[in-house]
Amino acid sequence: MTGRRFEVGYAAAFEAFAQVLESRKDGLGGSWFNAPGESSADAFLRRLKTSDPAHEIYKAYAAERAEKWAGAKALTMEAAIAEMP
Repeated sequence: MTGRRFEVGYAAAFEAFAQVLESRKDGLGGSWFNAPGESSADAFLRRLKTSDPAHEIYKAYAAERAEKWAGAKALTMEAAIAEMP
């Protein structure tokens, strides 16, 4: 984007991190973040320590988000364009 390169140490760390993520795919059925059938909220909360002071806040947010998105409906491209001003 800016054309600048990362410093060598950062580039090596990012490359190693990407390799770790790719290696997780095999064990998680093609997913690196969440297990098959697991929501992203559940995956996040699984990684968050229960002793974290913000754990209950994240848990409440995940429940509120699930409730709000439960009534979501998929739109066709035409319907989405029609909704735009």
